[in-house]
Amino acid sequence: MKACVLIALVAIVLRVSARPTGAPVEACSSLIPQHFPNVPRSQASPITLDLSSIPVVGYEPESSYRLTLGSSENLTIPFKGFIIQARTQPTNDLVGSFIITNTNKARLQECQLSGEDPVSSAGTVTHNNPDDVVSVEFLWVAPPAGTGTLQFEYSVVHNFSTYWVLIRSTQIFEDTGIIRDIEGLHYSDCGTTRACYREPYNCIDTDCDYSASWMVNSDEGYIEVEMTRNRRGWIALGFSNDNLMGDDDVFVCQSHIDGTSVVVKDTYNMERHQANMGEPNQDDISDVEWQNHNAVILCRFRRTLRGNGTFDKDLSTGMYYNFFAVGNSSSGSEIEGVGAMHTLYPKITTAPRHVEDVSEIEIDRPSVTLIKVHGAFMMFTWYFLAPVGIFLALFYKESFPNGLWFYGHIAVMIATIVFMFIGLILILVHADGKWIQTDDNQAHQFMGIICIAAPCINVIIGFFKGNPDGHYRWLFNLIHGTNGFVLSLFVAMVNIILGLFRLRLWVAGENEHLVRKSLYLAGTAIGYISVTFFLFNAYRLIYHKRVPRPQDLACNDDDTKGLVNDEDPTPAPDYVWRISAGIVMVVILLAVAIATIVLMAIS
Repeated sequence: MKACVLIALVAIVLRVSARPTGAPVEACSSLIPQHFPNVPRSQASPITLDLSSIPVVGYEPESSYRLTLGSSENLTIPFKGFIIQARTQPTNDLVGSFIITNTNKARLQECQLSGEDPVSSAGTVTHNNPDDVVSVEFLWVAPPAGTGTLQFEYSVVHNFSTYWVLIRSTQIFEDTGIIRDIEGLHYSDCGTTRACYREPYNCIDTDCDYSASWMVNSDEGYIEVEMTRNRRGWIALGFSNDNLMGDDDVFVCQSHIDGTSVVVKDTYNMERHQANMGEPNQDDISDVEWQNHNAVILCRFRRTLRGNGTFDKDLSTGMYYNFFAVGNSSSGSEIEGVGAMHTLYPKITTAPRHVEDVSEIEIDRPSVTLIKVHGAFMMFTWYFLAPVGIFLALFYKESFPNGLWFYGHIAVMIATIVFMFIGLILILVHADGKWIQTDDNQAHQFMGIICIAAPCINVIIGFFKGNPDGHYRWLFNLIHGTNGFVLSLFVAMVNIILGLFRLRLWVAGENEHLVRKSLYLAGTAIGYISVTFFLFNAYRLIYHKRVPRPQDLACNDDDTKGLVNDEDPTPAPDYVWRISAGIVMVVILLAVAIATIVLMAIS
């Protein structure tokens, strides 16, 4: 009985150590509340410290910044307690001072991290009551010049059983107003003490579009990484259990949108096509050096091999595929990781590698030759043949009477279908006859099926068009026209643009601009065909009468009439104008198709 009472008293005393009026002095060093028998949450905290008021180039010594502790607007999770400090890296000194702007929830706490450290009267802020709040603001005054890099460290209590401890912000530099120079990169060590990947192969220094290298110090338990990119944006080095994106440990070296600074982060990639998220704890990233000069970004840093983050992979053991990706930075001052999709398709090693393997890195470089030939056939099909065949049927019945327009339409559309199927066979050969479906090509494949099915359906329903004076001929005209012009032509043209976007991700960086030019041409062609279609329709509505020629009336026999739906075989008086406009259109479309095909071929 006495033992039970004693245990109960101890539990009560420990429970009372959760201070409703703020963290005690004993928590100054560890920032850990004593909430026995509960333990801190291992998941990332939904309640974070907003540091967006501090410039990305770094804090200005002795300047004040408004900070906010809270959850996002979509969550608004309340919390009862907190303790926040700013500490230097890597010396772990308590620096800066807080100014309380809301005495209803926050107060200062005197702290001394160790017996030899001075007492800081304003370097720690904590709560002063147990009331729930969704956010709290205060001012932070930066330390004097020469303090160097620092991090904010804090703990947050949602309730007695739910709390997060030792949350660390990204590293915050001191704004010294100078470029942080990096001593020479270690290209000479490639293949001996460092694993290296450079694009293009074996480039040197700023001649590289981008590069990544690393060395391992297994005795001290860290990996040292160097990354460069020859333009503003980001470069990422990933470690993955397979050769597919998702569930990856990714290091990011990223320039800010203002072009003045570089951010280094340990991030993770959970799913394809989602921006990387920064690890909640960044304390395993150290010795950060960076440079951003003349649009060239460089960074060097170290990370512990085992990693301290929730999603970090233990690089000291196991084999991992390496990913190398580059992209453009997103706007905004708060960078969560990779801010935008990669501008080139990521380079992936052909096989998993041990992190200490310094042999030549072999990249899986899929051939795009058949992809380009496939694109060339589809480009010629849908940007030249199909528009010509469709415009013949829509606007040139009056110019080519006696069924000539019909035979021309049939001949061009047969060529369209033949070229279309050749393009289909080429891409199937490239894929070894397999239907390869990934998240980033679903739209292209789905629209491709529509483009192939629609003209085939049009051929079939063409046999059931009936007499031009038939009761349901209007229904055939509607279905045949919509299927051919909308589902076939425009869906195909948009799909080709999607295909060009995918090709842009595959080609080397130095040729990316060629694919971009082909995209501009393809988009211009869609606009030109749309405007031409509108103008031809408007002209036909305004000028729709034809003057019959008696010498041609005898040619209008029943067979031709039923076949071609041409009741009046007389050419329209505007024959020359229509033919001239048609020739101009054919020349423009042929030029655009050839130019786009050439750009694809040389990219």
